Amino acid sequence: MDGSDEILCGVMVKRSQNKRGLTPTNFKKRVFSLTHTRVSYYDTTSNGVRAQKKGSVDLKNVKVIQEVDREAFSKPHGIQICHEDYKLYFFASSDDERKEWVIKIQELCLENQCLLDRYHSGTWTNKWTCCEQTHQGAPGCKNSFKHYQFEPDVSQQRIPPKKPILQPTHLSPTQLSPIQLPNQRAIQHSTQTPPQVTHQAAHQPSGPAVAPRPVPNPPKQKTVIAKFDYEPLQDEDIALVKGEEYVILDDSREYWWKAKNQHA
Repeated sequence: MDGSDEILCGVMVKRSQNKRGLTPTNFKKRVFSLTHTRVSYYDTTSNGVRAQKKGSVDLKNVKVIQEVDREAFSKPHGIQICHEDYKLYFFASSDDERKEWVIKIQELCLENQCLLDRYHSGTWTNKWTCCEQTHQGAPGCKNSFKHYQFEPDVSQQRIPPKKPILQPTHLSPTQLSPIQLPNQRAIQHSTQTPPQVTHQAAHQPSGPAVAPRPVPNPPKQKTVIAKFDYEPLQDEDIALVKGEEYVILDDSREYWWKAKNQHA
């Protein structure tokens, strides 16, 4: 290779892939080269010059390209490339170098049909060091870059406030009763249902009889059950007892509601 297509090049430490299953695991310095189609690695001389080619990975066969946990090999800045039935592990000299290689290879592999949704950030011994699953073929424990490349970034999305510590239920009208949720003062207002008034004329006028206007039914009241005990902080507050029911009289404010307990 003349290097005209080379995107990245650097000396890093490679872990043996043990393709034959009998050779011992070892770590050796290699010159790594990235082109638009392959990651290749070479022997290196004592002064870091590229020598004989030792192997390569065809990028169209890459299933996973991710960082590796430091604890996996007790080495920092690890990178893994899962390809075909093998894993290539190598270790950069700094976190910045690792990020540069991982991001660039991920960009080149975005269209791969064989990309996996999940991966293991550790290594396999008698279990996965990242998640302690004891089956070597267990699905990955972390989302791969395939997942987060096409998912919205929720880290910057606004998280809505938590709902009040009450959960709705249903209660018969005879059980209905004010409560104010913590840290808000109750807004006092009349809760009495206005009397139903019908008007009767002393003398019925001539002509067809007019049916009286129907009186609308009072709105249904919302009843909730306290999920936690609460000690009042203000004179206007009422105590909440876990498991007891309360009738909501006003829930127009976001965090504090007005309600009544069973003792009115």
